[in-house]
Amino acid sequence: MATDQPIPPIGLGRARGRWAGISAFLLFVGGYVALLAWFKQVDVYHTHFSDPGVLVLINNAFRVLFIFYLFWIVQAAGALLLRLLGAAEPEAVGTLDYLALTFFAGTGPWHVVLLAIGYANLLNLPAMMILTLPMVALAFRELRLVAPGLQRAFAAGFKERGGLFTAACVALGLVWGTLLLVKGLYPGGGQDYFVQYSPVYQAIVDRGSVWPNEVWWHYFYSKGAGLFFLGMLLTDALAPQLVIFCLLSVAGLVIFLFARRLAPGTGWPMAGVVLFFATYIYTPGWGEFGKLHEFNTAFVIAMLWMTAVALGDTGNMRRAWLAGVASTMTAAIIVNNMTAVFVAAVFSVLALAYACLGERRGFVCLAFAALAGALCSCNLLLNFVTSGLLSGWDPSFPYLWKFADIETLYRWGALPMSIILLNFYGAPGVPLVKSLNFVNFASRTYLLWPLLFGGLAMTAMAACARCRAAGTGSGSGSKPAPLPQAGDASARRRRWRVPLSDPALILLAAVMVFCALTATTGRGMSGSYFRAASFMVPVMIVAGIALWSVPLRHEAAASLRAAAGHPATPLAVLALCAVVLAGKTPINRDIVPLTTNALKHAAGMLSIDGAYTHQSSGHPIGPWGGIYPGARGAYGIVGPRVPVWSMHTETYCMLPDCKMRSYPHFLMGRSWDRVMWGTAEEGETALRAAGLNYFLFSRELLVRDPLFFSPLFSPDAIARHFGIRWTDGTTTLLTWSGPETRPLDETWLVEYRQATAASPWRLFGNARMKAIFERLHATPHPWRPVELPQARP
Repeated sequence: MATDQPIPPIGLGRARGRWAGISAFLLFVGGYVALLAWFKQVDVYHTHFSDPGVLVLINNAFRVLFIFYLFWIVQAAGALLLRLLGAAEPEAVGTLDYLALTFFAGTGPWHVVLLAIGYANLLNLPAMMILTLPMVALAFRELRLVAPGLQRAFAAGFKERGGLFTAACVALGLVWGTLLLVKGLYPGGGQDYFVQYSPVYQAIVDRGSVWPNEVWWHYFYSKGAGLFFLGMLLTDALAPQLVIFCLLSVAGLVIFLFARRLAPGTGWPMAGVVLFFATYIYTPGWGEFGKLHEFNTAFVIAMLWMTAVALGDTGNMRRAWLAGVASTMTAAIIVNNMTAVFVAAVFSVLALAYACLGERRGFVCLAFAALAGALCSCNLLLNFVTSGLLSGWDPSFPYLWKFADIETLYRWGALPMSIILLNFYGAPGVPLVKSLNFVNFASRTYLLWPLLFGGLAMTAMAACARCRAAGTGSGSGSKPAPLPQAGDASARRRRWRVPLSDPALILLAAVMVFCALTATTGRGMSGSYFRAASFMVPVMIVAGIALWSVPLRHEAAASLRAAAGHPATPLAVLALCAVVLAGKTPINRDIVPLTTNALKHAAGMLSIDGAYTHQSSGHPIGPWGGIYPGARGAYGIVGPRVPVWSMHTETYCMLPDCKMRSYPHFLMGRSWDRVMWGTAEEGETALRAAGLNYFLFSRELLVRDPLFFSPLFSPDAIARHFGIRWTDGTTTLLTWSGPETRPLDETWLVEYRQATAASPWRLFGNARMKAIFERLHATPHPWRPVELPQARP
């Protein structure tokens, strides 16, 4: 029967599909362009810092969007790298594995490129746009490539596990969303972040360079935080928290994948991810998303996971996994050189273990240990060439001091602070008799013990059951097992009676190395080490799951296998861990305001200024949060980007472009010794040359600066050189005497004299330090390395 309906043109459907793809591409790239336009044109951080309202809400929405784009920017680089090696497709490794692998494979190239750009003085917005726009375009292909696999994975989860999978996803969404509100979006931090970390990030971004700057000892650590600088240039100063949140989100995916290899078909993988995010929600004293420590929380677990897959993969994908390990290791050591010690030790232990088992995979581990050593050596050499020191604030500093280039340090202005820094290493650490307790705290076992000790108990019972089964011949009529052949590696494992899989062996090596480092080196710098050791949280979670999964591998422990594999077991352990987290975490009056304020800020009801002022994360930061009232008053007088030298540490100033500096974290220029021991006139000349014309003193805070020993700032002479530019009755902003200042009266001088008398720096070895510099000045330049006595604060 004939029809009058027109026949569609050939290829019309294909054309429509092509236009739909082009539209989706333009929408994807346009979203990134809109994000850049929002942060650079509207710029809520600088123009509406103190204003609540809908702009704050929209700004937070764009910040969440930046997390999304940051993931794909890094992932696209990793996918490109692995394709250049001729490997890695979602179908070959699985969609979720592919996303995690390519993301961490992209961290290495990004950190190498950003470090090189930083030394080329090209850390600026145009350079970042040139770098990221092509990656965003490539990321669209990646998104379309993995979208079908993600849909199938979720559909399969709902189909196979039904309501249990739905409940797990809801629980995961709740803890992940809470972490986003509290740690990702809400402006956080503590004393160290306000005084050191944030200022050095801002200094690097302002300069467009990672070369040594006035925040001197952070040069050795912060120069490698390339993704922080990328985020700050593309968005604003709050970007570091978003970068860490993105990394830890992918680390959560790695925990899921790692646990799935250990306990497939159980609820343990999802329970491990929920526990990981829940542990980080409230962490007084550690776990700050603005610091560098949490880079390694993601990097270390990713390296261990990729190593486990690479050593077990005998196909053509092994090259991709090995490249992922190498790339992640490169990023980790660029960010924190001390990571090389842990990584090299772990791979050395693995190499030895595989050598004892007669397996060639030990050579791969040995190669990774050598790579960690090579990267560490390159970093040390870079430090020495650019600054005169091989390393800064870490346990190796006193031992490497004899190699210091004194002349380079003096030209930088860091020589006096370097000498003073030596003293801090003389402070007693955790006593040896308490090292076991310190290992407990540093590894976060005290927070995760239901998971770990429960797993140990299950493993012990499984081992006993296995031994009983071996003693009875595993049933009637069984024949004795044949003797292992000399070249049979698996038989050697049976002979050892150590039923370790590759993932379990890798986790065991990591835990052993960490315990050894903690009980030795870590005790000397216990506070810093505890904060840096947060990378063990995911490691211990996965190790605990590995312990629970051991009974699943033995036929002789059927009852234990049933108990460990029961769907309720992970839920019960997770509930016990939640109780322990609540009991061990210091619950104080800050936790309720933190949650309330985080919600208010996310909804736009609390401004960025208000969020910093009401900052409540369990840190000892004073009732003023991240903005000290006196610092706010001084900022109102001098304005942004004008340095103010504070005689106190607690005068935090997280206002936009506030340049509050203090001793000993900042340099006073090259001539600190002239300020301290020259004439008052020489001191004034040196400070003016360094651009320091404003000084802050508060009568309610301790003076934490030995500056009052100098002729210029001594209580008997300060009134002859300085006047009051502004005061609120408690805090005083001083500057050089002139028509805009009023003289220091007797009441002020009495308070200043009392404050200096109560200063903890009264015991500063002033005479000894002066003698050191007199001896140095008596020798001609260039100064050579000399044996310098330690100064005492």
